[in-house]
Amino acid sequence: QAVCSASDSSFISGPYTFTLLCSVSSAPFFDDFEGHTPSVNIVQTNCWDAIGTTIGYDWNIDGMASTPSLNTGPSGAYSGVNYAYVEASSGTTGSSALFESPLIDLSSLTNPQLDFYYHMFGVDMGDLHISIYDGSNWITMDSIMGQQQTAETDPWLNRILPLSNFSGDTIRVRFISYKTATGFTGDVSIDDFRIGEAPNCPQPAFLNAFNINPNSATLTWTPTGSESSWALY
Repeated sequence: QAVCSASDSSFISGPYTFTLLCSVSSAPFFDDFEGHTPSVNIVQTNCWDAIGTTIGYDWNIDGMASTPSLNTGPSGAYSGVNYAYVEASSGTTGSSALFESPLIDLSSLTNPQLDFYYHMFGVDMGDLHISIYDGSNWITMDSIMGQQQTAETDPWLNRILPLSNFSGDTIRVRFISYKTATGFTGDVSIDDFRIGEAPNCPQPAFLNAFNINPNSATLTWTPTGSESSWALY
């Protein structure tokens, strides 16, 4: 073991810059991106990792209300000021951008679930896929295809995914945005990422199968077989 002193010619003075490895976070886990520094083409932000297949088609942290492009993106964050988004002005059809959460230990949860808010307004909107890494494999859990809002001012939508198959595991969550059109109006945005205990009375699944009439208090469903029509109030 060598001991260096100030008189040793091998002594190097500081300051030094180095990166600490991110530790595993315990559930419940919540990130509204308010603690992230707004920036573009991020590689890592607060232990979230971002990977883009095409220069410019990357995840960003926005703190300036709407995204830089017109006619796409939200008018502001779901909560607070910051949110994560993909800038669709760059990249070509087929480009993808990955955004991966920190490692999250689910062992403290009995019935874990993931929920987050998303905004996908723009006629060139691509697709958003959500996958879970269980320590060995990435497992695709859900996908949201194409435009989901019709204006910047439309409210953010909530997505809930059960994670009971991963109880006791340490996982990562990956959001993959795919560019499916050549235009720039396809800025995918997410906010208020949460992993916690599912409620005792969970929200019904597959409500996206219902057609929402904004001028009515009812949700209507068109049957696809011999079943009767139903209205959900």
